[in-house]
Amino acid sequence: MISHSNRFIHLELKPEAASPYALMGSIRVMGDEGRIQDEQTYINAWLWALDVGLKRLQHESPVRVKLLWEPDALSFAHDEGVLVITYEDQVARVRDVAAFRQALREAAQHLKALRDEAERMDVAKMIHSDIFKLLDGVRQRPSMYVPGNEPLGLVHLRSLEQMLWGYSCALHHHGILEPGLDFPVKFGAYLSETRGWSTSCGPAAAIHKAAGGDPEAWALYWTLIDEFRESLARPNPLPE
Repeated sequence: MISHSNRFIHLELKPEAASPYALMGSIRVMGDEGRIQDEQTYINAWLWALDVGLKRLQHESPVRVKLLWEPDALSFAHDEGVLVITYEDQVARVRDVAAFRQALREAAQHLKALRDEAERMDVAKMIHSDIFKLLDGVRQRPSMYVPGNEPLGLVHLRSLEQMLWGYSCALHHHGILEPGLDFPVKFGAYLSETRGWSTSCGPAAAIHKAAGGDPEAWALYWTLIDEFRESLARPNPLPE
């Protein structure tokens, strides 16, 4: 259970029920007098309704805001300078409306961080969990991943290199840490350290030059990938 609490709002969220679009859990809205509580609800729908209600209350009173996926609405009203929020038969009265707005902003920021994390988890599930699983797939069925006719060689290795750059960019964008992050750079550094090759034009070009031909370059690439994978299993194989 993940929780967030401030003076007016307390959230308890279930990470196993999280998705980027709906975070489930319980919410307590605590007033200076009374409180409102809802269990097993969509937290994002509650925070949205509270925000909308406060904004509309600046122009009209009372205000009713329908809660998404809930049968009842939230009601907002002013009573001699006191904010009154009602849900079902529960009532919370808040004297310091400005402080309540700030508490709502803090809760929304916390929720956004959780939603971002849920999105990263979703992306991590959708893509390969490890770069070497992807590479194993390419090795077994190259025509499914890289364009071009046989014999397999430099053109295919360059296409594969571009795909790995895209994979690394996606990991950067979503904040996912795994061996595929900056893979072409790290693989190139490994070749420079262990073979003394220049990889200024990329690992594919260096391997093709060393192999002397297309079929030989394709076979050598996978030999070197296996070596690189083994090197990563050793402590501190490359400087960060």
